[in-house]
Amino acid sequence: RWLVTKMEQMYADSAGGQYGKLVSTSGDGMLDKIAMNDMRVRAAEVGADFRGHAFPSCIIAGVMVVSGKWYYEIDIVNEGLGQLGWCDLEFSGFNTEGVGIGDDKSSWGIDGSRKCTWHNGSRGFGRLWKTGDTIGIACDLNKKSLSFSLNGNWSKPFGVAYENIEVAGGLSPGFTVQGGHSGTGNFRIKLGGNNSKLKYKPPDK
Repeated sequence: RWLVTKMEQMYADSAGGQYGKLVSTSGDGMLDKIAMNDMRVRAAEVGADFRGHAFPSCIIAGVMVVSGKWYYEIDIVNEGLGQLGWCDLEFSGFNTEGVGIGDDKSSWGIDGSRKCTWHNGSRGFGRLWKTGDTIGIACDLNKKSLSFSLNGNWSKPFGVAYENIEVAGGLSPGFTVQGGHSGTGNFRIKLGGNNSKLKYKPPDK
């Protein structure tokens, strides 16, 4: 346990003054910085002449889970396309290539706009999310499993999404949103504590 705590502390220290803040891993200019300072993930506005592809990603700096259980929530401030969940130390994403959370072997995400989860590909899961919903995101690294809920419901079609996961180093909360003219999603991240109290309980198991 000492080694685990040391690893988590070293990762936290590496973030410096950015610890606990949202920081981009790809497509930095495509994310709304004001929203990020408020722990919200949404795409930045683009001009009428924008023609590129935008799929920016970000993580919470310095936050990494190496063992045990952890749970956080995401409020859907405005529904839209997003892939939200976890990533390990090898994830970075590729904004212009459409590679975000869940599009590789180093990340896992839920996508309520397309009713699926993502991990190196997609598979059907859950139901459509809407404005006002709260997504629960849980990991149990002792059992190597990841689970998702909607408004506190862990029963099917929610619950355990991935088992026997292989993680490089540890897991960090990670988020990708659709950018450009079609980027309408706005997601508030809540880790718990006085400034972002959790609304629901984590899974029992």
